[in-house]
Amino acid sequence: MTLFIAHFLDLETLGIYGLMTGAVVLVPIFIGQGVLGTLGRNSVDQSLADLLADLAPYWAFLTVAYLAVIAMSFPLMCQYLLPHLVLLVGILIFIEHLNGDILVILNHRQRPEFANRLLVIRTAAWIVCYTGLAYCIPGMRTLTVLLTFWLAGAGVALACFVWDCRNWPWHVAYAQFRDTKALACLIERSRTLYLNEMTNTGSQYLDRYLVGAMLGLELAGVYFLFWSFANALSNVISTSLLQVQQPAIIMSRHNPEEQRRLLGALRVEAAVASLALGLVTACLAYVGLVLYPRPIFSSQRFVLLVLLLGFLVRMAYEVEGIGLYTRHEDRNTLFSALLVLVLSVAVTLSATPFLGLLGPASAVVVSYVTGVWWRLDRNKKAYAGSPIRSPPGMSS
Repeated sequence: MTLFIAHFLDLETLGIYGLMTGAVVLVPIFIGQGVLGTLGRNSVDQSLADLLADLAPYWAFLTVAYLAVIAMSFPLMCQYLLPHLVLLVGILIFIEHLNGDILVILNHRQRPEFANRLLVIRTAAWIVCYTGLAYCIPGMRTLTVLLTFWLAGAGVALACFVWDCRNWPWHVAYAQFRDTKALACLIERSRTLYLNEMTNTGSQYLDRYLVGAMLGLELAGVYFLFWSFANALSNVISTSLLQVQQPAIIMSRHNPEEQRRLLGALRVEAAVASLALGLVTACLAYVGLVLYPRPIFSSQRFVLLVLLLGFLVRMAYEVEGIGLYTRHEDRNTLFSALLVLVLSVAVTLSATPFLGLLGPASAVVVSYVTGVWWRLDRNKKAYAGSPIRSPPGMSS
């Protein structure tokens, strides 16, 4: 998708598309209050009725929250986008939020094949359809048509879930709504996970906004294209490996020896898979960028290699995070996320004026290397039997 936009549209549109994809990730994190982190962890060994009793009022809360946010932000956003684009983006973010929740719940309920089929529909199938048609019909090469296809893909994925799960006892869940105090309590218990999710996502997506502000939309488009290569590989590893094996690690939390074995095996598998994908992508992309008709990509291709190195480190960071998450070490997870965010912003702001796009790319590597060190140290202490000390001012 990013290659298509860069070639057939323009880099400014690619920069705007990158900002929108960031919003599709950031807004659900902000509105979701971290509740899915708690629900997902509980859903591994929870009855379906109990899961729906928590999930139904949470989704009702999301519906009300999104209606309020869209209504309040509509006048402001219309200053930057056309009204129909504002509505498209608002509805798209809401549906993608539900789809993201569904992906986590299905994986934790040990239905990864169905979860990934839905993921293909909402992240790949619509892109194939759009790029194929837009290649033949130049009039479709607009941001409005692109977003319409994206919304259609998200809607089809949601409809497939509704149809597949039509026999779930939804009527019971909605008939037995827990009171607002129960939902408020769930939100309160998810506060640390919420802060961690906000911080972790911010460290992944804030750099594109900083690049756009410091270097302009054209270079932001170049950076987003390179970042997309690394992020696509991250999604492959996450959906095919991390999310599939995480439920088993959570279920083994009462058997530390088994959990250590499973986490160790995941470390090896993730490292091998990440290294193999990273090397293949680096070789193909590096040659492809040299041959690509836009010289700006070729002149900046070393940035891609640095971002792919950052992808390798980020995968190690995510694996160590699973170990902390399964043992409810949420405060230590939050501290490592804050550490990554602060380092990422500091290195980006200080290095970008001198190094250009290499500044934020280097920030990815430096920040995640530090985050891996912290999380690995926490996990090693846990498995060694010594108590894990929380960061200053925090307690586990």
